[in-house]
Amino acid sequence: MADHQAAVQQESAAKEVGEFLRSRREQIAQRWADEALFRTVFTVSRDEAVEAGRAVVEALAAVAAAGRVEDLGAAGFATVRDQLGRMAASRARTGATSAQIADEVAALRPAASELLSADLADGSRERAKVSCTGRCATPGARRSRWPGSTWSPTTSTSPGSATSGPGC
Repeated sequence: MADHQAAVQQESAAKEVGEFLRSRREQIAQRWADEALFRTVFTVSRDEAVEAGRAVVEALAAVAAAGRVEDLGAAGFATVRDQLGRMAASRARTGATSAQIADEVAALRPAASELLSADLADGSRERAKVSCTGRCATPGARRSRWPGSTWSPTTSTSPGSATSGPGC
């Protein structure tokens, strides 16, 4: 019974994070457009960087709203993997190392988690669970998977499991 209740609470928290991501999509995308990963890939137009950021945020929101933040195989993660994979491959072609790319992906996390923290400033226990879920469902939350992964930005356009996702 306790496991079922915990699963229901986790799914509810994930859905709330999905709502948060959708409501803050523009702000997160704007912040991401100013981060090194987006700035160095989208050099022609900042608008192009913002649009790519919106697509990633929307995909993460869909995964969270479906309550599947623990499932890296969820359909929404494919969009995230594809977008971040293209960006990582672009960075690799310009000479960035896997560690540099991983750091750039990890730098995306604060843009979303700071907004989430501000929205959840009341400090309640349930809000803390939502905050953890949200922080885990943003790029950079699984940075540690990049350096030890089998994915290499020079051999693939999709980082697969190296993509950031859930899992505090």
